[in-house]
Amino acid sequence: MYGLIPSPEVVVLTLNYNSAYSLKSIVYESIESALSITYQNLDVAVVDNCSTDRSFEAMEAKFGKDITALKLNRNYGYAGGNEFGFQSYVSRKSLPKYVIFMNNDYVIKNEDFVRGLVSFLKSRDDVLLAGGYNLQEDGLHIADARFFIDSLTNLIPRYFGLKKSDCPKAVSYVTYVLGA
Repeated sequence: MYGLIPSPEVVVLTLNYNSAYSLKSIVYESIESALSITYQNLDVAVVDNCSTDRSFEAMEAKFGKDITALKLNRNYGYAGGNEFGFQSYVSRKSLPKYVIFMNNDYVIKNEDFVRGLVSFLKSRDDVLLAGGYNLQEDGLHIADARFFIDSLTNLIPRYFGLKKSDCPKAVSYVTYVLGA
């Protein structure tokens, strides 16, 4: 439409490796939750870290054109798989404005969270990395809202055990973000 500024491009990049044993449970649910994100200009990419169990082909068959499917030619480990998967995405599609690295066992419960993250990141050019909070399995309590690292290099989870409603709404800084 004329006059509208397009939303920044966001890519959800999910790394897969030999997940056939859990495809019909958590992995499919994870990808479906990424596809349910209510953000206008979003792509969901599944990067396979050289699986040998045909899990990548099963995901490609199930999700087809709803995902960008990328297969690496060897297993690069977690960090390398994300790095080379991102490079593969950029060479195949384009350089997105924002990237969400998501584990394939992670299920999104707030389909609107990307809008808030993008809004925050657009307002702050001094912030490179942002994260939300992870829920405990009960879906009601916070497992972590990222971490602080103390002087002995111990990780201290923010808001551990609090109910979502008790978690402060204000943005705050952290010193460590996990790969989830």
